[in-house]
Amino acid sequence: MKRTAFKKPTKHKCARKGCKVKIELNLNFCSDECRVLAYGQAMDAVERNRKKWLKKQQAEVKKEKIEKRPHGVWENLLQDEINTIARLIDYGHGCISCTRPDNGKTAFHGGHRISVGANNSLRYNLEIIWKQDFYCNNANSGNPDGYDDSIRAMYGQEQVDRMTMDLQRLYPIIKLTIDDIQTAIKICRKIIKELKADLKMRTAEERLRLRKELNLRIGIYTLL
Repeated sequence: MKRTAFKKPTKHKCARKGCKVKIELNLNFCSDECRVLAYGQAMDAVERNRKKWLKKQQAEVKKEKIEKRPHGVWENLLQDEINTIARLIDYGHGCISCTRPDNGKTAFHGGHRISVGANNSLRYNLEIIWKQDFYCNNANSGNPDGYDDSIRAMYGQEQVDRMTMDLQRLYPIIKLTIDDIQTAIKICRKIIKELKADLKMRTAEERLRLRKELNLRIGIYTLL
């Protein structure tokens, strides 16, 4: 069988990406314009790779910083999420202690009936965190009398006793690892997203029931 002789190519494509012009083997580009464009393409590729590398470096630095956060910082981050949930549950309602209406001008917090300093183990329990204005929460030391009056008016003395005594007996000590807190933060952020998508003024019964349900869902307070 006779073999066909291989013909050595006499031309090749221009070296610029996207250009299909055939040129002599001893040339790299079909024109000075292509040479300039090819240089620009090369510089763009270098810049893309630089940004990709920089983004990766920044992500690694951020991850390292997050991993080095002390336990107390994680506790405060979770507290912010829990307080936000409490305020969203109470959307449309005023201060739990003084009943000041939410007119959009007053700052509202997540006010603890049992302060974090008095009982750190209950700091994330939604049953003792209700929407409270700045004055009551800070200048008036939480206004506990007004707090109890509002809870009593809505749910009776039994719920006041549960908040001020029973829950403390149920949860004398809560020990959360950083992993526990990080998991709870993820759950809380999902809950916040859901509550923001369903903003509405809830009844007293709905507000308390939702607090108990979300406590169970977050997973820190599972004893009824």
